[in-house]
Amino acid sequence: MTAMEDEMGIGALLEESPRAGYSYTMNMNGFDPEMGMEIDVTSTQQVMVDLNSDSVYIHTAMSYVPMITMEYTHAQVGEVVNIHYSLSGMMAAQAGGADSGSYQTRDSTPNVLDTVASVLDSGEGMLELPESEEGEEGDGFDQLPENATTEITYNSGERTQSMSVHLVDEMGEMTMNITIDENENLVSYSTSDFRVGLKILIDNDPCVIIEEEFNKPGKGQAFSKIKFRNYLTGRVGEKTCKVGESIESADVEELDMQFLYSDGQSWYFMHPENYEQIDISSKVVGELEQWITEEDICKVLLWDEKPISVIAPNFVDLVVAQTDPGVKGDTATGGTKPATLSTGVIVKVPLFISEGEIITVDTRNGEYQGRK
Repeated sequence: MTAMEDEMGIGALLEESPRAGYSYTMNMNGFDPEMGMEIDVTSTQQVMVDLNSDSVYIHTAMSYVPMITMEYTHAQVGEVVNIHYSLSGMMAAQAGGADSGSYQTRDSTPNVLDTVASVLDSGEGMLELPESEEGEEGDGFDQLPENATTEITYNSGERTQSMSVHLVDEMGEMTMNITIDENENLVSYSTSDFRVGLKILIDNDPCVIIEEEFNKPGKGQAFSKIKFRNYLTGRVGEKTCKVGESIESADVEELDMQFLYSDGQSWYFMHPENYEQIDISSKVVGELEQWITEEDICKVLLWDEKPISVIAPNFVDLVVAQTDPGVKGDTATGGTKPATLSTGVIVKVPLFISEGEIITVDTRNGEYQGRK
């Protein structure tokens, strides 16, 4: 990692590590003589890149209270791109009104470095990077006012570095903090990003949002209420966040892996492309054992390179091992009966189903879907 005094670039960081990122925050408070009012300016920028998964997260925002607040988020994994934007404030109203929205698009030839350069250079999120000594727009921080007080720290063990700048001028007081960290996940989600399935950190544990509700009361500040499941404990909890608050994302990796066999203590899965195998304890697999059979492709979730959860296919085909005899002519009655499948799980099936038949079951709710 280069020293903070030198120009900092995501490309240079990625030469040392396939996963890197940085965050940038600037705050300024003071009286603007041209505007004739007190102003509060905050601008932020977060960039996170993972070359292994062709993923990139870019979040830029600027708040110039009370004039305008702008926010832009670009989250991409492979070809799938999710965009969120918002614009509000007095100047936004003069320009045609506040606006916000989200949409999804595709990038058929993803290149994360080109994406970062394109988004930042285009001014998405309305943030401009400081100029380098050559006067060209870039991500350098070489030019600072002579009266600015700077403090630079570098931790070689944790591969982090930070710089704080303090400046007082006729506009007031400004503090800027910059941090680069190759190892930490700098990505966080604001309330506008909350959705079912989003992976977040709660009390330093990886969790997944299972319910999300946005509330805007007649009086008071709007808020989002989420219900989440802890991947490590399985427990379900709730959390309320005011609009503008954020939650750190959980760096959970999803891998499609083939189930090989179980010895009773561990379950063994294989990556279908590189043939690497991992063993997962029965405690992590949990109730999944009632749905999967050998050669099924499951999603294995890793956190800190350790398996924390396994997700079965949405639909599986299993043999009916035991059930009451099928009754001819019962295909239209709508009645059901219990049936024990080859994995030991018991589901309700139509009366006409007989032992030895193969049926399709939805693993998310345990309901019969049809027979082969």
